Amino acid sequence: MNIQFVEFDERFFLLSQKWLNNSEIKKLTMTPDTDENDRIAWYESLKHREDYYIKGILADDVPIGAVGIKHINRVSGTGEYWGYIGEKSYIGKGIGKEMMAAMYATAYALGLNRLTLKVADFNIRACRLYEKQGFVETAREDHVIVMEKILNV
Repeated sequence: MNIQFVEFDERFFLLSQKWLNNSEIKKLTMTPDTDENDRIAWYESLKHREDYYIKGILADDVPIGAVGIKHINRVSGTGEYWGYIGEKSYIGKGIGKEMMAAMYATAYALGLNRLTLKVADFNIRACRLYEKQGFVETAREDHVIVMEKILNV
């Protein structure tokens, strides 16, 4: 399978609305309810933001999800990893590892030395992936696990 990380364009924006409104994916990604105006304002803000990096994910030219780093702080060298596969038939195919590798390369390019992430404690598949990738738990907030990884820059 050929995985590519491409511009998060309007096609991905529209698909992400569908993906993140799926009850299972919404729960796994802990996506809050938002109205259409808020989503449009967020999408329009992307071209001006330096604290947010986002890519669409293609698998054999099929849009399947999105990945990125938010809360980028170049002074402290930190950012928060996030990502999801919205097309369920692609879940469990090893794409998560490729997503993480792509964001490590991005973090290095941005001069970051630490990535954090938040994951629902019931999202066992994601928790296992993050642990295998070297993330360690640093806190728990309700049903959310906070993890971090120090990057070798």
